Amino acid sequence: MAHITLPERFFPSDLIALNDQLWATPEGEPIELDFERVGFLTPMAMIFLVHRVRAIQFSRKNTRVIATNIENNEWLRNMGLLTACGLEIFQEHKNRPGDSENYIPITVVKKNEFIQKHGLAALQEGVDHEAAALTRILLRVGLGPAFDAVQYSLREIIRNVFEHSAARTLMYCAQYYPKLRRAHLVIGDDGIGIPNSLRNNPKFLKLSDKAAVEISLMPGVSGNYLALSGQQGTSRWTNSGYGLYMTSRLCRNAGQFYVFSNNYGLVLSSDRNNEKSKFSYSLNNFKGTLICMNIDLGMKGDFSNHLKKYAEEGKEEAKRIAGAKVIDASTASLMLRRDFERSPE
Repeated sequence: MAHITLPERFFPSDLIALNDQLWATPEGEPIELDFERVGFLTPMAMIFLVHRVRAIQFSRKNTRVIATNIENNEWLRNMGLLTACGLEIFQEHKNRPGDSENYIPITVVKKNEFIQKHGLAALQEGVDHEAAALTRILLRVGLGPAFDAVQYSLREIIRNVFEHSAARTLMYCAQYYPKLRRAHLVIGDDGIGIPNSLRNNPKFLKLSDKAAVEISLMPGVSGNYLALSGQQGTSRWTNSGYGLYMTSRLCRNAGQFYVFSNNYGLVLSSDRNNEKSKFSYSLNNFKGTLICMNIDLGMKGDFSNHLKKYAEEGKEEAKRIAGAKVIDASTASLMLRRDFERSPE
């Protein structure tokens, strides 16, 4: 049996090392994940772990993964880590999301079930309503700049999963820290990854994974190519390729934005003194996409004004990017929920 001792805390480099350890195990050999040193895990670390365990179980049908020394970790039980990984070694705590804390447990959503629930024609509206419901659970409020920022970010990234990834499932987890005024939102999927999605645009066909992930954060790039080129009908939900750009800009307002997709990972951050940093990572055997948004909700001014500012700057940037269609950010990428509810049909 391959024994993997998980670290007490997970930095991005620790996540990469864990991924390498998992895939270095001989195929068919059972894997033991030892949680003895693990205390609190961030939503990012939890979703990364779930994403990797589910991937190795899916690709190696005969590989058994077990968890040890986790029975007394109440936090991981509340967050549903073992259930999400398919490692139900005991009955987990059945605390409902938001019962006593500002968090959303690890939740795995099957795309076909989501479509059955909301209907294909109303898929985007369904995403919008789900994002609003999750935000109310997380923040315990239903309006205001903080609500708008979180609901917008959840909606745009979940939309990207449904519109681009060809994923079977998506997973999410979130934590809000009221004293710090920070929200950590993490969404992962098992789809084709940002690079392969972007290569549907002939102008980006030869991009490396690194170049594709980095350019996907530029305005007007990562939208639905068929819609942007006029080969599909348009609507207020037509994706103009501003979702990743807008959410990454929002997170870099004294926050962090993580994106891991296929063979490349990128972390962008900025502190309240506007000091910026960028770190990149190589990944092995990583399929799909994982995005973490660490948002500073203590922003000054109206949230809609931030979006308008980013969109205007993005339109100017898009003019200088080969392959980006120069258009305004789509109606859906700018509107807040309160605007959507009164928008014309």
